[in-house]
Amino acid sequence: MPNSDPYPEHAKLSAISDESQAIGQFLEDGPYLLAEYCEIEGFRDPQLVPAQKPIQQVLAEYFDIDLAKIEAEKRRMLEQIREETSR
Repeated sequence: MPNSDPYPEHAKLSAISDESQAIGQFLEDGPYLLAEYCEIEGFRDPQLVPAQKPIQQVLAEYFDIDLAKIEAEKRRMLEQIREETSR
């Protein structure tokens, strides 16, 4: 049965919204630093460095939310609203 939701990525986002917001708030409020291991010239082993990603992107990756699809769906929503209000 195909998904009839015209905005499937937003549906996924809505389903995890409470959990995502709680985790995001926890990370923003606490004295936490997101970090990742990277290869750095001059070091034999990967080094732990501050992550160069905003929390929103980290959460989207964790929950498998495609932010580009979210943006495209928002644009479609706005276009639909414009079409409906111009009638």
